[in-house]
Amino acid sequence: MCAELDGRATDADVARVNALASAAPPVVRAVRAADGTLVRTLAARPDCGALLAQIARDAVDLLTDQRARGQLRRCEGEACAVIYLGHLARPAPPLVLQRGVRQPGAGGPPPQTRGGRLQLTTRGVRRARGGAGRS
Repeated sequence: MCAELDGRATDADVARVNALASAAPPVVRAVRAADGTLVRTLAARPDCGALLAQIARDAVDLLTDQRARGQLRRCEGEACAVIYLGHLARPAPPLVLQRGVRQPGAGGPPPQTRGGRLQLTTRGVRRARGGAGRS
């Protein structure tokens, strides 16, 4: 993703993402929770290939949707590789993260943490969800 955003991606890079995206993603299903609402869960524990397929499919979606691609932003921290979706409706200062915490006065979407891992909230793109048996 970084190489494509920088204009450095080769046809081999794109072929690699396409190959990863061609595998079957994790299978999800709807089940009833204790309160009767439908919740999404995994049908079985996914293997590494299925997880990579889902990530690669999301990358293809982001890179081929011109609106979403135009919203991709990078953390401007010196050693940070985070790419996130910004919002075009309201320009914000660059996001700078340090040890998974947004620095005071830094702009960008407010990160949320779950289990010590950084999770950036976005609209229109699937978010990673924590917890056993969920996708």
